[in-house]
Amino acid sequence: MNSFFKDPQHKFDLAIQLGDLETGYSLAQESASEQKWRQLAELATKQAKFELAQQCLHEAQVSSSKVVRQKYDE
Repeated sequence: MNSFFKDPQHKFDLAIQLGDLETGYSLAQESASEQKWRQLAELATKQAKFELAQQCLHEAQVSSSKVVRQKYDE
């Protein structure tokens, strides 16, 4: 199998390009990346999936808070 499809970042980017919210959501959960959650929220908004967009923005905030706490704890 092509290594491109094994890389979670490439999978996520492809899911976003194809408008695949389900795959994007799954990959965002695995990475807990604020940026991915925000990208997914934008895509969900474009697809009029407003509850999902709101949930993604919430997850982005949670991810951001975790990063801040980790930096503070160091």
